[in-house]
Amino acid sequence: MQRWPVNDWVRPGDLAALRLATGARTRTWEPGPGALTLTSDAGALRLEFVSGARHSPEPNERSLAARVRGWGACVVLTGDAREAGVDAWLEAWAQTEAAPARADLLVWPHHGDPTERASELIDALRPAEVWISAARRGAIGPELQRRGLAVRTTASAGPLRFSAGPDKPP
Repeated sequence: MQRWPVNDWVRPGDLAALRLATGARTRTWEPGPGALTLTSDAGALRLEFVSGARHSPEPNERSLAARVRGWGACVVLTGDAREAGVDAWLEAWAQTEAAPARADLLVWPHHGDPTERASELIDALRPAEVWISAARRGAIGPELQRRGLAVRTTASAGPLRFSAGPDKPP
């Protein structure tokens, strides 16, 4: 998401058209230092984007996180942040009505690298499953498994697929 910022694939005109076509509501706000959140409701689909530490000198810490809810599922996609950026995501989620419900799927930050904020991230999202997108297993994997979380990695399974269905609660 850092390589392709949200403005590259969700333009204001797209959101306006989406809102007109579906009656969706779109809003932006800044809940706390450095956090920017964009939310769009489009019928059964709700998209929420939260910035990392926007003023950090470290590009990875400025990464976005996205939450996609719809079709009975909640998926959280994170960027490459490991410290200040994760703090910014957690702060933004805690200060808005968009505080994440249980995530059916969490794509772990920064290719599965450990973060000092692992416990806080897991507590906030309570993921049913965690994916690690990386060429290697991801050092956080054993800790996630120790906590009883289902973990899958692209390193061992190749491309992963998630299917939402009407039987899953949002």
